[in-house]
Amino acid sequence: MSARIRVAVVYGGRSSEHAISCVSAGSILRNLDPERFEVVAVGISPEGSWVLTDGRPETLAITDGTLPAVSGSSGTELALAADPARRGQLLSLGEAAGDVLAAVD
Repeated sequence: MSARIRVAVVYGGRSSEHAISCVSAGSILRNLDPERFEVVAVGISPEGSWVLTDGRPETLAITDGTLPAVSGSSGTELALAADPARRGQLLSLGEAAGDVLAAVD
């Protein structure tokens, strides 16, 4: 078997459809084949902060009528590297600013 493809599932955001994006991401995370794909889950808060999350689909479900949401405290704050030499790298903005948290294909 070949190496798994590392993909980012990016969800949430500043839209009024924030919660729907979270629910959709949960469905995608539940259905991606873990033998073929390694998932890096990236949530975007309603304020626009990007965070590396644990990617557990159950946290992105509607529970007891409560819609899921991403907050700045949902994970480690990050940025996508803009430098073409660092293509696909997700960089920490926290204590270890600039460190590579993950990279995607």
